[in-house]
Amino acid sequence: VSGLVFLFVQFAPGDPITALAGDQAVDPEVVSRLRETYGLDRPLAVQYVTWVGKVMRGDLGYSFRTRQDVSTILIDRLAVTGSLTIMALVIALTVALTSGLLAALHRGSWFDHANQVLAMIGGSMPAFWLGILLILLFSQRLEWLPASGYVSWREDPAEAFRHLILPAITLASGYAAVMSRVVRASMLDVLN
Repeated sequence: VSGLVFLFVQFAPGDPITALAGDQAVDPEVVSRLRETYGLDRPLAVQYVTWVGKVMRGDLGYSFRTRQDVSTILIDRLAVTGSLTIMALVIALTVALTSGLLAALHRGSWFDHANQVLAMIGGSMPAFWLGILLILLFSQRLEWLPASGYVSWREDPAEAFRHLILPAITLASGYAAVMSRVVRASMLDVLN
């Protein structure tokens, strides 16, 4: 997979040196020096082996777009990703356990049927579509929640919650739907 991704990047139109230059005319000698500096003048096999060796040592390279070390960028984003993941997991587990247990305890009731329909919809609806619908309703129409952004939990926990709730619900919906059906089926087995 890493080899295929490497080849796709290599065969994509343009290259990092021309992207760095932008619309400015650059001296061809400067371009060749930059290509040599970044190792882009070497054969593809050598570039790939060099890249894999660096990745194995934890050196993910340098972002031409942000002009930062990629490892630093990833570490900075880890807190945001972790917060979102934990919140989505808590929502998914809470919804799945509650709805699955209640559906199993009230087998054949209107709640059981509604839970099965909602689980089917939640499991089949693409996350990006649900995210758009939630933004349109809660951010645009009702203006209750922000449509984007992030606030650290240390700065303002209430604002952090407001910024994370829509993406967390979006991520949790598919997992909650599947887990709810599993909990219901397991609970019915235990009850029987």
